[in-house]
Amino acid sequence: MSTLGLEGTVKFWDITQVRAVATVNLPEINELVCLADNGESVVAVGSQSKVSLVDQRTQKVEFTIDSHDGNWGVRSVGFFHDMVTIGGGAGRLAFYDLRNKAFLTDEANKIVSEDQEERVFIKTPQYSNAIYTHAFDTSGTRLFVGGGPLMNGFSGCYASLWC
Repeated sequence: MSTLGLEGTVKFWDITQVRAVATVNLPEINELVCLADNGESVVAVGSQSKVSLVDQRTQKVEFTIDSHDGNWGVRSVGFFHDMVTIGGGAGRLAFYDLRNKAFLTDEANKIVSEDQEERVFIKTPQYSNAIYTHAFDTSGTRLFVGGGPLMNGFSGCYASLWC
């Protein structure tokens, strides 16, 4: 079992003894909001600018992935086979292939530069909803995504199911 601390750590626990057996410091501590495990020994931690992959066996951050949504942040993470799935603050879901160490891309999933983000944010009355949760079904053929506004003062929510 693992937990994420606001002080910038991941703790691995022995639940039979109810004590932490390892503590790993994370390279990015801003906006630590999500954690997922792969069911074996690796956890993914999302922050404002990256996803850190921490291995319980080595007790180290083994790899980091830059956020596909820039400074909008990582709001949800998950694992699906050899991929890390990343829900962003700008409302995009990205798929990072761990074997090839690259994002799966298409025209809709290109990374937006900070200049483009500022223009969209300042001049457009519509704002993207952040992806706060996402999950595949056991067959891997359906994907649920849920979220809502990232900005303070806005309200609402959404849920989508792709089949």
